[in-house]
Amino acid sequence: MSRFSVALCCLALLFTNAALALDKERLWLPVKYQSLYLSLVKAAETAETLDRCAAVVEGTLDIDQSTPDHPIYRILCRQDNGLTYNEMVDGLTFTTLTTPGANQGNRWLEYVWKVCRNQLMERTSLMTELTWITDLRSPPQPDFWEGNKVQFVANFDARGVRGERLQYAAECTVSGGTAEVSIRKR
Repeated sequence: MSRFSVALCCLALLFTNAALALDKERLWLPVKYQSLYLSLVKAAETAETLDRCAAVVEGTLDIDQSTPDHPIYRILCRQDNGLTYNEMVDGLTFTTLTTPGANQGNRWLEYVWKVCRNQLMERTSLMTELTWITDLRSPPQPDFWEGNKVQFVANFDARGVRGERLQYAAECTVSGGTAEVSIRKR
């Protein structure tokens, strides 16, 4: 191989890597979380390796889902069809939570249940004599699970304003990393 061919191959590799390189200027953290910047970069790189994520549009810390010792990152990805979606990435294990692989299903379910449990606790915090029928410590079997959309149902009892016993079912549906909770009588 001539020197010219070697130089041409190196130049082609350089431009290929530059085209695939993550635009770190699109990653943003609040000032008090700047120490997590390298972790955010790694999370964005993890999302970018997914077939579904053609390019990282932006990335940040998901403050609602994170705890001081366990960051969760929200990476906005563009798909090949031009549509965008949020890819959630665990800041400790750097596994994707929105697009689970075959071996990540249980970890993803645990994450989704944590999101649901937090929403359920918030929505029921003012109820009187609340008793959970469903064990909230570990994820129950999902009522519905297709792709990145999952739904759990958790049953609980409470007391009404006149002291009457009330029986409820809380449905939590998570899609794309966000949870919606609805409470109905059972």
